[in-house]
Amino acid sequence: MCRAGQLSRSRLRLCAAGHTGSLDTESRGLHSEFVMELLAGYVLPDDAGLCAFDAVSSNVGVRTSLVAARLHYLPSAKDTKSLSHPHAGGGAVRTQALPYANSDAGRHPRFHEVIAALLPLLLGGELLLWIVLVPVGLRGQVDFAMFYTAGYMVRIGQSGQLYNYDVETRYQNQLVSKTPAPYTHLPYEALLFAPISLLPYRVAYWLFLFVNLGLAILALLLMPPTGLGRWALVILASFFPVSAAIADGQDSIILLTIACAAWLLFSKKQESLAGGLLALGLFRFQIVLPMVGLMFLWKRWRFVAGFVPGAALVLAFSGWLAGFGQLQVYGSHILSLSAVAGHETGYSLSTSQSQRMVSLRALFTNILPSGQLAQIITLLASIALLVWVASRGRTLGRKHQFALAIAFSVLVSYHLFVYDLAILLIPMVAALELTRDTQSRAAQAAILIPLLTVPVGILWRPFLLALPLLAFLFAITCAFRMHSEQAGEELVEGGNYAALDGVPS
Repeated sequence: MCRAGQLSRSRLRLCAAGHTGSLDTESRGLHSEFVMELLAGYVLPDDAGLCAFDAVSSNVGVRTSLVAARLHYLPSAKDTKSLSHPHAGGGAVRTQALPYANSDAGRHPRFHEVIAALLPLLLGGELLLWIVLVPVGLRGQVDFAMFYTAGYMVRIGQSGQLYNYDVETRYQNQLVSKTPAPYTHLPYEALLFAPISLLPYRVAYWLFLFVNLGLAILALLLMPPTGLGRWALVILASFFPVSAAIADGQDSIILLTIACAAWLLFSKKQESLAGGLLALGLFRFQIVLPMVGLMFLWKRWRFVAGFVPGAALVLAFSGWLAGFGQLQVYGSHILSLSAVAGHETGYSLSTSQSQRMVSLRALFTNILPSGQLAQIITLLASIALLVWVASRGRTLGRKHQFALAIAFSVLVSYHLFVYDLAILLIPMVAALELTRDTQSRAAQAAILIPLLTVPVGILWRPFLLALPLLAFLFAITCAFRMHSEQAGEELVEGGNYAALDGVPS
Protein backbone atom coordinates (compact mmCIF):
# COMPACT_ATOMS: atom_id res chain seq x y z
CA MET A 1 0.00 0.00 0.00
CA CYS A 2 1.30 3.44 -0.76
CA ARG A 3 1.53 6.31 1.68
CA ALA A 4 -0.89 9.19 1.43
CA GLY A 5 1.79 11.39 -0.06
CA GLN A 6 2.12 8.93 -2.93
CA LEU A 7 -1.55 9.00 -3.89
CA SER A 8 -2.13 10.09 -7.48
CA ARG A 9 -4.22 13.17 -8.22
CA SER A 10 -7.15 11.07 -9.36
CA ARG A 11 -7.18 9.19 -6.05
CA LEU A 12 -6.94 12.41 -4.01
CA ARG A 13 -9.87 13.87 -5.95
CA LEU A 14 -11.86 10.77 -5.12
CA CYS A 15 -10.78 11.04 -1.52
CA ALA A 16 -12.16 14.57 -1.49
CA ALA A 17 -15.41 13.24 -2.90
CA GLY A 18 -15.67 10.84 0.03
CA HIS A 19 -14.88 13.62 2.51
CA THR A 20 -17.54 15.99 1.15
CA GLY A 21 -20.19 13.30 1.14
CA SER A 22 -20.43 12.84 -2.63
CA LEU A 23 -20.37 9.10 -1.96
CA ASP A 24 -23.75 8.81 -0.36
CA THR A 25 -23.79 5.28 1.04
CA GLU A 26 -26.23 5.91 3.89
CA SER A 27 -29.09 6.74 1.53
CA ARG A 28 -28.66 3.31 -0.01
CA GLY A 29 -29.08 1.56 3.31
CA LEU A 30 -25.40 0.80 3.77
CA HIS A 31 -23.21 1.73 6.69
CA SER A 32 -20.16 3.77 5.72
CA GLU A 33 -17.94 1.59 7.91
CA PHE A 34 -19.22 -1.53 6.18
CA VAL A 35 -18.52 -0.05 2.75
CA MET A 36 -15.05 0.96 3.88
CA GLU A 37 -14.28 -2.51 5.21
CA LEU A 38 -15.80 -4.20 2.18
CA LEU A 39 -13.71 -2.22 -0.28
CA ALA A 40 -10.59 -2.34 1.86
CA GLY A 41 -10.91 -6.10 2.04
CA TYR A 42 -11.23 -6.23 -1.72
CA VAL A 43 -7.86 -4.52 -2.06
CA LEU A 44 -6.05 -5.71 1.08
CA PRO A 45 -7.68 -8.91 2.32
CA ASP A 46 -5.30 -9.62 5.21
CA ASP A 47 -5.27 -8.05 8.68
CA ALA A 48 -1.94 -6.35 8.09
CA GLY A 49 -3.34 -4.78 4.97
CA LEU A 50 -6.38 -3.47 6.83
CA CYS A 51 -4.10 -1.81 9.38
CA ALA A 52 -2.19 -0.16 6.57
CA PHE A 53 -5.52 0.93 5.11
CA ASP A 54 -6.54 2.59 8.38
CA ALA A 55 -3.15 4.32 8.60
CA VAL A 56 -3.46 5.78 5.15
CA SER A 57 -7.05 6.88 5.83
CA SER A 58 -5.87 8.63 8.98
CA ASN A 59 -3.07 10.40 7.12
CA VAL A 60 -5.45 11.68 4.48
CA GLY A 61 -7.80 12.91 7.20
CA VAL A 62 -10.98 11.02 6.42
CA ARG A 63 -11.80 7.41 7.20
CA THR A 64 -13.81 7.05 4.01
CA SER A 65 -11.04 8.35 1.76
CA LEU A 66 -9.98 5.07 0.20
CA VAL A 67 -13.58 4.03 -0.18
CA ALA A 68 -13.65 6.62 -2.93
CA ALA A 69 -10.33 5.40 -4.28
CA ARG A 70 -11.60 1.85 -4.46
CA LEU A 71 -14.84 2.93 -6.09
CA HIS A 72 -12.72 4.33 -8.90
CA TYR A 73 -11.57 0.82 -9.70
CA LEU A 74 -14.93 -0.95 -9.70
CA PRO A 75 -15.43 -2.39 -13.22
CA SER A 76 -18.87 -0.91 -13.85
CA ALA A 77 -22.31 -0.55 -12.32
CA LYS A 78 -23.35 -3.65 -14.24
CA ASP A 79 -20.83 -5.89 -12.50
CA THR A 80 -22.21 -7.30 -9.26
CA LYS A 81 -20.81 -9.36 -6.44
CA SER A 82 -22.69 -10.58 -3.38
CA LEU A 83 -20.95 -10.40 -0.03
CA SER A 84 -22.18 -10.93 3.53
CA HIS A 85 -21.36 -8.64 6.42
CA PRO A 86 -22.94 -7.90 9.83
CA HIS A 87 -23.53 -4.26 8.90
CA ALA A 88 -25.37 -5.33 5.81
CA GLY A 89 -28.42 -6.36 7.81
CA GLY A 90 -27.48 -10.02 7.81
CA GLY A 91 -28.00 -10.38 4.11
CA ALA A 92 -26.01 -10.23 0.91
CA VAL A 93 -25.06 -6.88 -0.51
CA ARG A 94 -24.39 -6.26 -4.20
CA THR A 95 -21.61 -3.96 -5.24
CA GLN A 96 -24.06 -2.85 -7.93
CA ALA A 97 -25.35 -0.44 -5.32
CA LEU A 98 -21.95 1.27 -5.25
CA PRO A 99 -21.64 3.71 -8.16
CA TYR A 100 -18.57 5.26 -9.71
CA ALA A 101 -17.39 8.51 -8.21
CA ASN A 102 -17.62 11.21 -10.86
CA SER A 103 -18.96 8.60 -13.24
CA ASP A 104 -19.33 9.55 -16.89
CA ALA A 105 -20.97 6.25 -17.72
CA GLY A 106 -24.03 7.95 -19.10
CA ARG A 107 -21.94 9.78 -21.66
CA HIS A 108 -19.89 6.81 -22.87
CA PRO A 109 -22.12 5.85 -25.80
CA ARG A 110 -21.72 9.26 -27.41
CA PHE A 111 -18.36 8.55 -28.95
CA HIS A 112 -19.52 5.22 -30.31
CA GLU A 113 -22.50 7.03 -31.79
CA VAL A 114 -20.09 9.35 -33.59
CA ILE A 115 -18.29 6.34 -35.06
CA ALA A 116 -21.62 4.85 -36.11
CA ALA A 117 -22.63 8.12 -37.77
CA LEU A 118 -19.35 8.29 -39.70
CA LEU A 119 -19.53 4.64 -40.73
CA PRO A 120 -21.59 5.12 -43.94
CA LEU A 121 -19.18 7.80 -45.16
CA LEU A 122 -16.11 5.71 -44.35
CA LEU A 123 -17.55 2.55 -45.89
CA GLY A 124 -18.52 4.51 -48.98
CA GLY A 125 -14.91 5.53 -49.44
CA GLU A 126 -13.83 1.93 -48.94
CA LEU A 127 -16.27 0.79 -51.63
CA LEU A 128 -14.87 3.31 -54.12
CA LEU A 129 -11.36 2.06 -53.37
CA TRP A 130 -12.36 -1.52 -54.11
CA ILE A 131 -14.15 -0.55 -57.31
CA VAL A 132 -11.09 1.31 -58.60
CA LEU A 133 -8.23 -0.85 -57.33
CA VAL A 134 -9.43 -4.42 -57.87
CA PRO A 135 -9.60 -4.11 -61.69
CA VAL A 136 -6.12 -2.57 -61.61
CA GLY A 137 -4.94 -5.52 -59.54
CA LEU A 138 -6.40 -8.01 -61.99
CA ARG A 139 -4.39 -6.32 -64.75
CA GLY A 140 -1.21 -6.95 -62.78
CA GLN A 141 -0.50 -3.30 -62.02
CA VAL A 142 -0.37 -3.64 -58.24
CA ASP A 143 2.30 -4.77 -55.80
CA PHE A 144 1.01 -8.33 -55.72
CA ALA A 145 2.76 -8.77 -59.08
CA MET A 146 6.21 -8.68 -57.45
CA PHE A 147 5.24 -11.24 -54.79
CA TYR A 148 3.74 -13.55 -57.42
CA THR A 149 6.86 -13.30 -59.58
CA ALA A 150 9.21 -13.82 -56.62
CA GLY A 151 7.24 -16.89 -55.55
CA TYR A 152 7.44 -18.29 -59.08
CA MET A 153 11.20 -17.75 -59.22
CA VAL A 154 11.70 -19.56 -55.90
CA ARG A 155 9.49 -22.43 -57.06
CA ILE A 156 11.45 -23.00 -60.29
CA GLY A 157 14.83 -22.77 -58.56
CA GLN A 158 15.72 -19.19 -59.54
CA SER A 159 15.86 -17.80 -55.99
CA GLY A 160 19.48 -16.80 -56.56
CA GLN A 161 18.26 -14.27 -59.15
CA LEU A 162 15.62 -12.59 -56.97
CA TYR A 163 17.51 -9.30 -56.96
CA ASN A 164 18.65 -9.43 -60.58
CA TYR A 165 16.45 -6.70 -61.97
CA ASP A 166 16.69 -7.81 -65.60
CA VAL A 167 15.85 -11.45 -64.85
CA GLU A 168 13.01 -10.54 -62.53
CA THR A 169 11.54 -8.09 -65.05
CA ARG A 170 11.64 -10.74 -67.76
CA TYR A 171 9.68 -13.22 -65.64
CA GLN A 172 7.25 -10.53 -64.56
CA ASN A 173 6.54 -9.45 -68.13
CA GLN A 174 6.02 -13.07 -69.08
CA LEU A 175 3.72 -13.99 -66.17
CA VAL A 176 1.89 -10.81 -65.21
CA SER A 177 2.28 -7.50 -67.01
CA LYS A 178 4.81 -5.07 -68.39
CA THR A 179 4.74 -2.87 -65.30
CA PRO A 180 8.03 -3.63 -63.53
CA ALA A 181 7.92 -3.80 -59.74
CA PRO A 182 11.18 -5.14 -58.32
CA TYR A 183 11.07 -7.46 -55.32
CA THR A 184 12.38 -5.50 -52.32
CA HIS A 185 11.85 -7.93 -49.42
CA LEU A 186 13.98 -10.62 -47.79
CA PRO A 187 14.08 -13.96 -49.66
CA TYR A 188 12.32 -15.98 -46.96
CA GLU A 189 9.02 -14.18 -47.65
CA ALA A 190 9.07 -15.17 -51.33
CA LEU A 191 8.74 -18.80 -50.21
CA LEU A 192 5.23 -18.01 -48.90
CA PHE A 193 4.12 -17.12 -52.42
CA ALA A 194 5.65 -20.14 -54.13
CA PRO A 195 2.50 -22.32 -53.78
CA ILE A 196 0.19 -19.57 -55.01
CA SER A 197 2.35 -19.11 -58.12
CA LEU A 198 1.07 -22.49 -59.34
CA LEU A 199 -2.18 -20.72 -60.21
CA PRO A 200 -2.74 -18.26 -63.07
CA TYR A 201 -2.10 -14.70 -61.97
CA ARG A 202 -5.74 -13.53 -61.87
CA VAL A 203 -6.83 -16.58 -59.85
CA ALA A 204 -3.86 -16.12 -57.52
CA TYR A 205 -4.79 -12.45 -57.02
CA TRP A 206 -8.34 -13.37 -55.95
CA LEU A 207 -7.06 -16.13 -53.69
CA PHE A 208 -4.59 -13.86 -51.92
CA LEU A 209 -7.28 -11.21 -51.55
CA PHE A 210 -9.49 -13.64 -49.64
CA VAL A 211 -6.51 -14.92 -47.65
CA ASN A 212 -5.83 -11.34 -46.57
CA LEU A 213 -9.47 -10.88 -45.57
CA GLY A 214 -9.24 -14.00 -43.43
CA LEU A 215 -5.97 -12.85 -41.87
CA ALA A 216 -7.51 -9.47 -41.02
CA ILE A 217 -10.31 -11.21 -39.10
CA LEU A 218 -7.76 -13.51 -37.46
CA ALA A 219 -5.77 -10.45 -36.39
CA LEU A 220 -8.78 -9.18 -34.44
CA LEU A 221 -9.25 -12.57 -32.80
CA LEU A 222 -5.60 -12.63 -31.76
CA MET A 223 -5.75 -9.26 -30.05
CA PRO A 224 -5.84 -9.20 -26.24
CA PRO A 225 -9.48 -9.22 -25.04
CA THR A 226 -11.03 -5.77 -24.87
CA GLY A 227 -14.73 -6.49 -24.61
CA LEU A 228 -15.29 -4.33 -27.69
CA GLY A 229 -15.09 -6.89 -30.45
CA ARG A 230 -17.99 -5.39 -32.38
CA TRP A 231 -16.48 -1.92 -32.42
CA ALA A 232 -13.03 -3.28 -33.21
CA LEU A 233 -14.58 -4.95 -36.27
CA VAL A 234 -16.12 -1.59 -37.24
CA ILE A 235 -12.70 0.07 -37.04
CA LEU A 236 -11.20 -2.74 -39.13
CA ALA A 237 -13.88 -2.43 -41.82
CA SER A 238 -13.67 1.35 -42.05
CA PHE A 239 -9.89 1.84 -41.80
CA PHE A 240 -8.65 2.84 -45.26
CA PRO A 241 -5.11 1.32 -45.06
CA VAL A 242 -6.52 -2.15 -44.38
CA SER A 243 -8.58 -2.09 -47.57
CA ALA A 244 -5.67 -0.55 -49.50
CA ALA A 245 -3.35 -3.37 -48.37
CA ILE A 246 -5.84 -6.08 -49.32
CA ALA A 247 -6.79 -4.65 -52.71
CA ASP A 248 -3.14 -3.93 -53.56
CA GLY A 249 -2.13 -7.48 -52.71
CA GLN A 250 0.38 -6.26 -50.14
CA ASP A 251 1.81 -8.20 -47.21
CA SER A 252 0.87 -5.57 -44.61
CA ILE A 253 -2.00 -7.74 -43.34
CA ILE A 254 0.46 -10.60 -42.74
CA LEU A 255 2.54 -8.24 -40.62
CA LEU A 256 -0.60 -7.06 -38.80
CA THR A 257 -1.51 -10.65 -37.94
CA ILE A 258 2.01 -11.43 -36.69
CA ALA A 259 2.05 -8.23 -34.63
CA CYS A 260 -1.37 -9.00 -33.08
CA ALA A 261 -0.19 -12.46 -32.02
CA ALA A 262 2.99 -10.93 -30.58
CA TRP A 263 0.87 -8.27 -28.80
CA LEU A 264 -1.23 -11.00 -27.17
CA LEU A 265 1.85 -12.93 -26.02
CA PHE A 266 3.55 -9.76 -24.78
CA SER A 267 0.44 -8.77 -22.79
CA LYS A 268 0.45 -12.21 -21.18
CA LYS A 269 4.07 -11.74 -20.04
CA GLN A 270 5.41 -14.20 -22.61
CA GLU A 271 7.92 -11.65 -23.82
CA SER A 272 10.51 -14.03 -25.27
CA LEU A 273 7.91 -15.73 -27.46
CA ALA A 274 6.55 -12.34 -28.51
CA GLY A 275 9.99 -11.15 -29.57
CA GLY A 276 10.73 -14.34 -31.47
CA LEU A 277 7.39 -14.16 -33.26
CA LEU A 278 7.84 -10.51 -34.23
CA ALA A 279 11.14 -11.48 -35.87
CA LEU A 280 9.06 -13.22 -38.54
CA GLY A 281 7.90 -9.74 -39.58
CA LEU A 282 11.38 -8.68 -40.70
CA PHE A 283 10.14 -8.48 -44.27
CA ARG A 284 9.00 -5.07 -42.98
CA PHE A 285 12.12 -4.41 -40.93
CA GLN A 286 11.67 -0.65 -41.28
CA ILE A 287 8.64 -1.03 -38.97
CA VAL A 288 9.85 -3.86 -36.75
CA LEU A 289 13.33 -2.56 -35.85
CA PRO A 290 12.16 0.77 -34.33
CA MET A 291 9.78 -1.25 -32.14
CA VAL A 292 12.61 -3.44 -30.93
CA GLY A 293 14.72 -0.35 -30.28
CA LEU A 294 12.05 1.02 -27.95
CA MET A 295 11.75 -2.31 -26.17
CA PHE A 296 15.50 -2.20 -25.59
CA LEU A 297 15.27 1.29 -24.09
CA TRP A 298 12.37 0.14 -21.93
CA LYS A 299 14.59 -2.72 -20.67
CA ARG A 300 12.31 -5.44 -21.96
CA TRP A 301 15.30 -7.78 -22.04
CA ARG A 302 13.32 -10.96 -22.51
CA PHE A 303 11.58 -9.53 -25.57
CA VAL A 304 14.89 -8.48 -27.10
CA ALA A 305 16.45 -11.83 -26.16
CA GLY A 306 13.64 -13.58 -28.04
CA PHE A 307 13.86 -11.31 -31.06
CA VAL A 308 17.62 -11.57 -31.66
CA PRO A 309 17.83 -15.35 -32.26
CA GLY A 310 14.57 -15.19 -34.23
CA ALA A 311 16.05 -12.52 -36.50
CA ALA A 312 19.25 -14.54 -36.87
CA LEU A 313 17.25 -17.58 -37.99
CA VAL A 314 15.30 -15.49 -40.51
CA LEU A 315 18.50 -14.10 -42.01
CA ALA A 316 20.19 -17.50 -42.01
CA PHE A 317 17.24 -19.11 -43.78
CA SER A 318 17.13 -16.27 -46.31
CA GLY A 319 20.84 -16.73 -47.00
CA TRP A 320 20.39 -20.47 -47.45
CA LEU A 321 17.43 -19.97 -49.79
CA ALA A 322 18.90 -17.35 -52.10
CA GLY A 323 22.60 -17.46 -51.32
CA PHE A 324 24.39 -15.29 -48.80
CA GLY A 325 25.84 -13.23 -51.63
CA GLN A 326 22.29 -12.22 -52.50
CA LEU A 327 21.84 -10.74 -49.03
CA GLN A 328 24.70 -8.34 -49.79
CA VAL A 329 23.05 -7.43 -53.09
CA TYR A 330 19.78 -6.94 -51.24
CA GLY A 331 21.49 -4.59 -48.80
CA SER A 332 22.86 -2.44 -51.62
CA HIS A 333 19.41 -2.26 -53.20
CA ILE A 334 17.89 -1.13 -49.90
CA LEU A 335 20.52 1.58 -49.48
CA SER A 336 19.78 2.79 -52.98
CA LEU A 337 16.06 2.73 -52.28
CA SER A 338 16.59 4.80 -49.14
CA ALA A 339 18.58 7.36 -51.13
CA VAL A 340 21.71 6.99 -49.00
CA ALA A 341 23.71 5.30 -51.77
CA GLY A 342 24.02 5.38 -55.52
CA HIS A 343 20.81 4.90 -57.48
CA GLU A 344 20.62 1.39 -58.90
CA THR A 345 18.44 0.46 -61.84
CA GLY A 346 14.91 -0.27 -60.66
CA TYR A 347 15.68 0.53 -57.05
CA SER A 348 15.90 4.31 -57.03
CA LEU A 349 13.15 6.29 -55.30
CA SER A 350 11.32 8.49 -57.79
CA THR A 351 9.76 11.84 -56.93
CA SER A 352 6.26 10.44 -57.34
CA GLN A 353 7.05 7.61 -54.92
CA SER A 354 8.42 9.96 -52.27
CA GLN A 355 5.26 12.05 -52.56
CA ARG A 356 3.13 8.96 -51.93
CA MET A 357 5.01 7.95 -48.78
CA VAL A 358 3.53 8.92 -45.42
CA SER A 359 6.34 9.05 -42.84
CA LEU A 360 8.51 11.85 -41.46
CA ARG A 361 11.08 11.13 -44.13
CA ALA A 362 8.49 11.75 -46.84
CA LEU A 363 7.41 15.00 -45.21
CA PHE A 364 10.89 16.48 -44.99
CA THR A 365 11.94 15.16 -48.41
CA ASN A 366 9.07 16.99 -50.06
CA ILE A 367 9.12 20.28 -48.15
CA LEU A 368 12.88 20.87 -47.90
CA PRO A 369 14.97 22.02 -50.87
CA SER A 370 17.84 19.57 -50.36
CA GLY A 371 17.69 15.79 -50.08
CA GLN A 372 20.74 15.74 -47.83
CA LEU A 373 19.19 18.34 -45.53
CA ALA A 374 15.99 16.29 -45.45
CA GLN A 375 17.93 13.22 -44.31
CA ILE A 376 19.64 15.16 -41.52
CA ILE A 377 16.38 16.70 -40.28
CA THR A 378 14.64 13.32 -40.48
CA LEU A 379 17.38 11.70 -38.41
CA LEU A 380 17.33 14.43 -35.76
CA ALA A 381 13.53 14.43 -35.54
CA SER A 382 13.47 10.64 -35.27
CA ILE A 383 16.03 10.64 -32.46
CA ALA A 384 14.09 13.35 -30.60
CA LEU A 385 10.87 11.35 -30.91
CA LEU A 386 12.65 8.19 -29.79
CA VAL A 387 13.90 9.87 -26.62
CA TRP A 388 10.48 11.40 -25.91
CA VAL A 389 8.49 8.20 -26.47
CA ALA A 390 11.00 6.12 -24.52
CA SER A 391 10.67 8.51 -21.60
CA ARG A 392 6.87 8.77 -21.69
CA GLY A 393 6.25 5.09 -22.21
CA ARG A 394 8.63 3.48 -19.74
CA THR A 395 6.03 3.26 -16.91
CA LEU A 396 3.18 1.94 -19.07
CA GLY A 397 1.90 -1.61 -18.91
CA ARG A 398 2.85 -4.17 -21.52
CA LYS A 399 -0.28 -3.84 -23.61
CA HIS A 400 0.11 -0.10 -24.01
CA GLN A 401 3.87 -0.18 -24.49
CA PHE A 402 3.52 -2.50 -27.48
CA ALA A 403 0.81 -0.33 -29.02
CA LEU A 404 2.83 2.84 -28.45
CA ALA A 405 5.89 1.27 -30.07
CA ILE A 406 3.84 0.68 -33.23
CA ALA A 407 2.56 4.27 -33.30
CA PHE A 408 6.17 5.45 -33.09
CA SER A 409 7.63 3.03 -35.61
CA VAL A 410 5.35 3.94 -38.51
CA LEU A 411 6.18 7.61 -38.10
CA VAL A 412 9.96 7.15 -38.20
CA SER A 413 10.00 4.41 -40.84
CA TYR A 414 12.18 5.44 -43.76
CA HIS A 415 10.01 3.66 -46.35
CA LEU A 416 6.28 3.65 -45.66
CA PHE A 417 3.16 3.81 -47.83
CA VAL A 418 -0.50 4.03 -46.90
CA TYR A 419 -1.07 0.26 -46.85
CA ASP A 420 1.68 -0.07 -44.23
CA LEU A 421 -0.51 1.93 -41.85
CA ALA A 422 -2.75 -1.11 -41.45
CA ILE A 423 -0.69 -2.04 -38.38
CA LEU A 424 -2.04 1.09 -36.66
CA LEU A 425 -5.14 -0.97 -36.03
CA ILE A 426 -3.38 -2.23 -32.89
CA PRO A 427 -2.94 1.15 -31.11
CA MET A 428 -6.38 2.22 -32.35
CA VAL A 429 -8.02 -0.80 -30.71
CA ALA A 430 -5.99 -0.13 -27.56
CA ALA A 431 -7.38 3.41 -27.56
CA LEU A 432 -10.87 2.08 -28.27
CA GLU A 433 -10.67 0.04 -25.08
CA LEU A 434 -10.07 3.21 -23.08
CA THR A 435 -13.28 4.77 -24.42
CA ARG A 436 -15.25 1.95 -22.82
CA ASP A 437 -14.61 3.03 -19.22
CA THR A 438 -13.68 6.70 -19.49
CA GLN A 439 -14.39 9.80 -21.53
CA SER A 440 -10.75 10.09 -22.60
CA ARG A 441 -10.67 12.80 -25.25
CA ALA A 442 -7.11 11.81 -26.13
CA ALA A 443 -8.18 8.22 -26.79
CA GLN A 444 -11.11 9.40 -28.90
CA ALA A 445 -8.82 11.67 -30.91
CA ALA A 446 -6.37 8.80 -31.40
CA ILE A 447 -9.13 6.81 -33.11
CA LEU A 448 -10.61 9.59 -35.21
CA ILE A 449 -7.33 11.07 -36.49
CA PRO A 450 -6.25 8.12 -38.68
CA LEU A 451 -9.82 7.17 -39.58
CA LEU A 452 -10.59 10.58 -41.05
CA THR A 453 -7.27 12.01 -42.22
CA VAL A 454 -5.83 9.05 -44.14
CA PRO A 455 -8.51 8.96 -46.89
CA VAL A 456 -8.28 12.74 -47.31
CA GLY A 457 -4.48 12.74 -47.33
CA ILE A 458 -4.28 10.04 -49.99
CA LEU A 459 -6.51 12.05 -52.29
CA TRP A 460 -4.53 15.25 -51.73
CA ARG A 461 -0.86 15.08 -50.67
CA PRO A 462 -0.01 11.80 -48.96
CA PHE A 463 3.34 12.96 -47.57
CA LEU A 464 1.48 15.50 -45.40
CA LEU A 465 -0.08 12.58 -43.52
CA ALA A 466 3.07 12.61 -41.37
CA LEU A 467 1.52 15.56 -39.51
CA PRO A 468 -1.69 13.77 -38.40
CA LEU A 469 0.42 10.70 -37.66
CA LEU A 470 2.50 12.87 -35.34
CA ALA A 471 -0.72 14.13 -33.71
CA PHE A 472 -1.84 10.51 -33.40
CA LEU A 473 1.38 9.61 -31.60
CA PHE A 474 0.95 12.47 -29.13
CA ALA A 475 -2.74 11.64 -28.56
CA ILE A 476 -2.15 7.94 -27.98
CA THR A 477 0.75 8.68 -25.62
CA CYS A 478 -1.39 11.11 -23.64
CA ALA A 479 -4.29 8.63 -23.48
CA PHE A 480 -2.09 5.80 -22.22
CA ARG A 481 -0.39 8.03 -19.67
CA MET A 482 -3.70 9.33 -18.32
CA HIS A 483 -5.02 5.80 -18.03
CA SER A 484 -1.86 4.71 -16.25
CA GLU A 485 -2.24 7.46 -13.66
CA GLN A 486 -5.96 6.99 -13.15
CA ALA A 487 -5.78 3.22 -12.87
CA GLY A 488 -2.87 3.30 -10.43
CA GLU A 489 -0.37 1.54 -12.68
CA GLU A 490 2.64 3.18 -11.05
CA LEU A 491 5.01 0.73 -9.38
CA VAL A 492 4.56 0.93 -5.63
CA GLU A 493 7.25 -0.66 -3.55
CA GLY A 494 5.71 -3.17 -1.17
CA GLY A 495 2.21 -2.40 -2.42
CA ASN A 496 -0.54 -4.73 -3.52
CA TYR A 497 -1.60 -2.97 -6.74
CA ALA A 498 0.36 -5.46 -8.84
CA ALA A 499 -2.90 -7.32 -9.30
CA LEU A 500 -4.32 -4.45 -11.31
CA ASP A 501 -4.15 -4.79 -15.08
CA GLY A 502 -1.34 -3.05 -16.87
CA VAL A 503 1.12 -2.67 -14.02
CA PRO A 504 4.61 -2.55 -15.52
CA SER A 505 7.03 -5.17 -14.35
